[in-house]
Amino acid sequence: MMLKNKLLLSVFLVFGILHNTLSQKILTKMADKTCDCINQKVNHYGGSKPELFQACLIETINANLKTLEKEFGEGAFTNNKENAVKIGNKISKLLAARCEIFLDFYVNQDSTLNMKTDSINKLAFAKMDSGSYAEAIPLYSKILEVDPVNFEAYNARGYCYYYNGQVYRAISDYIQATDINPKFAKAFSNMALAKYSLNDLITAIEDANHAISLDTTLAVAYNNRGLIYYKNSLYDSAFFDFSKAARLNPASALYKYNTGIILSELNKDALAIEYYNKAMDLNYINADIYNRIGMSLFKLKRYKNAAESFTMSIAVDSTNSTYYKNRGLSYENISEYQKAIADYTATLRLDSSDCETYVKRGNAYIHLNLIKDAYTDFTKATELKCEEAKDLIDKNCK
Repeated sequence: MMLKNKLLLSVFLVFGILHNTLSQKILTKMADKTCDCINQKVNHYGGSKPELFQACLIETINANLKTLEKEFGEGAFTNNKENAVKIGNKISKLLAARCEIFLDFYVNQDSTLNMKTDSINKLAFAKMDSGSYAEAIPLYSKILEVDPVNFEAYNARGYCYYYNGQVYRAISDYIQATDINPKFAKAFSNMALAKYSLNDLITAIEDANHAISLDTTLAVAYNNRGLIYYKNSLYDSAFFDFSKAARLNPASALYKYNTGIILSELNKDALAIEYYNKAMDLNYINADIYNRIGMSLFKLKRYKNAAESFTMSIAVDSTNSTYYKNRGLSYENISEYQKAIADYTATLRLDSSDCETYVKRGNAYIHLNLIKDAYTDFTKATELKCEEAKDLIDKNCK
């Protein structure tokens, strides 16, 4: 049986994660000495096994103080207990692999631990899955109180922190998860997304690359790296990653949607529409995707179809001025100026500072020979610093 490194909290009050510069050779030596101590004392020790393990760990540290103080400074452990916090996790992992008594005890403890945390974990996951991130966070915290090396719980709580708008706390939890399990690709991928949201694109790409190096089949890692490439306008690279994610996880509508966005950026709008439709087939239906389909249709000069798609956007969200404006542009391109004017008016009702829309509506008025209305719109656009409106007044309104 393999131990999952689930240790009692009392051990971790004294010991934690080792300083990065301390060598594996020293750690292994300390683990062997601790195991020897346990084997020698187990038959006549009066306390519990966890107390014995802790006593032997302390004895080993005391015997290696000079070596440790070279790393942390003289008196670091005798004068300040906080400096000892980083040692037990690493030694305990080695004990789990090298010390039979230690391993057997915690394997038996593991089943009890699972019973304590399993029901909480199920409830926490249900809260997270339903989007109740604030409610899931304290549940994962309870799991970590009982099981302080549960890297999956750290990752899940980090995920909840991120989607609850607490990005720095999310990153802190992802770091904890990867400290405990340096091969945990999902946590590196999630950390990349969190750093991306903070515009820390250099380290974000490093984390995404590392996640992919650990697991070349992890679709979300490709998606997250694609977002970083997209942010940097590296559209070919983003397309590779989004399409790779979509192939690895065909059931993900989001990956198909993201592939559609990149294809549109690459001026492959017919193919982009195909991917948007694939996303919608998987129930990814919202105002934005109708708008993006409409923009691709517009670029393909299919203006009537574009107007129909923008109408769907408006049906889902009637508060977004962009959707009215885009439909107005579509109507204008098929010479339906009355409809264009109505949409430009709706746009300005939602955003009265949009000088470009005043220009557009003014041009539509010109086509209907409504010169006075056009003059009013061009004048307003001039006041809003649309310089082109001055030339339109001179050309059309005098």
